[in-house]
Amino acid sequence: MSYHRISGLLRTAGGNDAGRTYQTYDRAQVQRQWDADVARSQHESGTSYSGEIGMLTGPIQWHDKKVGTVQEAWDWVMRTHEKFDPPLAVSFELETEVPRARLEAWQAKKNQAYQAYQRRASEIVQKALTTGKSKLLPACAGCGSRLSREYIAKGASGWVADGVPCPVCRANLLSETVQRRLEALKAKHEGRRGAEPPRGKKTGKYGWVVGGTAQS
Repeated sequence: MSYHRISGLLRTAGGNDAGRTYQTYDRAQVQRQWDADVARSQHESGTSYSGEIGMLTGPIQWHDKKVGTVQEAWDWVMRTHEKFDPPLAVSFELETEVPRARLEAWQAKKNQAYQAYQRRASEIVQKALTTGKSKLLPACAGCGSRLSREYIAKGASGWVADGVPCPVCRANLLSETVQRRLEALKAKHEGRRGAEPPRGKKTGKYGWVVGGTAQS
């Protein structure tokens, strides 16, 4: 039986989201493997607030929802489970494995798109900081300081899509118009086609995600 660990993706107050995925629909097999994984976790991490699945004791609470993906199953378990409760399990539809070359091509394209987004955002910011008749920027909305365009532009040569802070009061030196342009650029980048990783084909078979919020 194939399975892999999902642990530590999210932390809540006094709890760590932890679980396992199992690529079989047989509940008896899942229960046996889960019990073995819990025992191994308890041996390796202890039984007192480890934040690992060794804290998720008690009978598995099964929910045969057959959600579309393993991520949807994981999200449902962690959204639904209450700390101190027995572990939850939800079924999900298995997909074929995505070829490594396809994943690598997607990642390369994603990196290129992000770099292009960074360059364009920096161009917008640099133009806003360096364009104007005065050598000084308009007064800072936070403290009223008039700062050198050249000085601020040099300091903003890196990643500035989230704003350019005033060195005196930390208020954003970019105008509301420029900020809106950056927000629109960010939304366009995040909403572009191909932003999500490629998925395999549906198999018509099902597996289980088991887990919950483990005390830590």
